[in-house]
Amino acid sequence: MDLSFPDVTGLDVFDAACEYAANGIAVAPFDPSKGKGKSCWNLVDYRDITTSRSQLVRWRNSYGPFKALATSPGQYGAIVIDVDRPRSTPRHLRKPLATGVYVNTRPEESPNRGHYWFELPEVVRLGNPTLPFGEVRCVGGGIVMPPYGDRRIVRSGPLPALPEALTTYLGTQGSQAGAGEPVQHSGITFGQFCRKYAGNERPHKLQALLKLHQVILDRGTSPHDAMRQVLLTGLGEARIGYVPAKKVVHALRDTWDRDRAEFTRLVQWTINAVEASDAEKLKLKSDRCPGTDSREYA
Repeated sequence: MDLSFPDVTGLDVFDAACEYAANGIAVAPFDPSKGKGKSCWNLVDYRDITTSRSQLVRWRNSYGPFKALATSPGQYGAIVIDVDRPRSTPRHLRKPLATGVYVNTRPEESPNRGHYWFELPEVVRLGNPTLPFGEVRCVGGGIVMPPYGDRRIVRSGPLPALPEALTTYLGTQGSQAGAGEPVQHSGITFGQFCRKYAGNERPHKLQALLKLHQVILDRGTSPHDAMRQVLLTGLGEARIGYVPAKKVVHALRDTWDRDRAEFTRLVQWTINAVEASDAEKLKLKSDRCPGTDSREYA
């Protein structure tokens, strides 16, 4: 089925959900009163989004009238470029972005701030890397859909193919950001990882890790990507015996106000990545490279 973004202006939330579903855009309800309107998966998981009207009806019967909708574009072959800082968008990307289906998310701030929708090429797989001017929302990512707040559908219709200029740019940025790309499964569970890496040679690094997390968030990084970065640092330092893995995860979990299932997925992804890394390089990075780990925040 070809993907098309319908104009749902004026529809109530449930009718909008049905219209999205009829056009191949799988959606799910969420409760915006939980998590400051950003926890897209506080009723169902992102993998449960649907184009089935009967499933939408069952959710309405279970949760009551829909308050808001979310989708995860990468689940059905779409990608969304979330532009938060239009003035920082590279000039050579502005025309390609303007070819996409477009939802203006902050019309009071800028006519160019919002979600730019495209069809994802089959050969491209992306997670949710942070960009200098915004974020990508693809595999595992969440997007809040109209009708919600001040969101305005500016351009609706069939999703165009991702322009070559954006494909090239995102390929480069994705490799730099390391955000959400597949890693080989290590076969190690969270419990096994914690038992394996329980050393505590430098306990002060735990508090430094929390400071690092706040610094990353203060830079404007999304909560998802900030947590991914700090988990990589913390569990990397656990692997070399500096802090207990269990304490790292528990301390960071206490700062997470989003979907717990998302946090669990981040932890497992990080375990796989850390297990595949070079322990000597982790040690060199932690000991000698301030700014790339928790050292300077101790």
